[in-house]
Amino acid sequence: TPNGQTTMPFITVPENIQALAKDFAEKNKKFVMFCRQGGLSVLKNGDNTRQVPMEHGLLRAYPIDKSEKVVEALTKKGYTVLQVALPEEPHVKGAISLEQEQSMMFYAEISKYAECVITIDSCLMHATINNCKKMIAIWAETDPVGFGYAKAKNLLPHNYHPVAPLLAGIPDTPIIDYVEPDEIISAFDD
Repeated sequence: TPNGQTTMPFITVPENIQALAKDFAEKNKKFVMFCRQGGLSVLKNGDNTRQVPMEHGLLRAYPIDKSEKVVEALTKKGYTVLQVALPEEPHVKGAISLEQEQSMMFYAEISKYAECVITIDSCLMHATINNCKKMIAIWAETDPVGFGYAKAKNLLPHNYHPVAPLLAGIPDTPIIDYVEPDEIISAFDD
């Protein structure tokens, strides 16, 4: 805020969702939450499906091949990786996902039990920052100055120079040199 206060988002979670989150945590003692893609509508079409759009104009999705390397490294360290994603999104090899789609209230609650939340600039980042022990935020074309939190370990892309004002509706450069998986793992180990 202008007077220097830091306010984190807070989500009130009903008791039944608190119980579901606690049950998940008891069954998955050592886990990390990972979100590589966002910005998809949770609304469904009339036929109960969603169209997964291609990103354009504002890139945020962490590449699937790099995501698989992050998951592989965390798995080798003995962690279960829970991919937070809509069912229509690509699955990251080696990660688990929930069979039933959950609300952000559920993810906010289980983040209390996770060893770390690794996420792009997404709803998950905003919903879990207040509760999580540790967060690694992977940035692409959005900026932690405007959208992030000091609590997170913010990893910025390399050699990225915006060509248009962010969120202005003008397509930006499609060339993003995302952080490497080993940089994410190094931040995790920090």
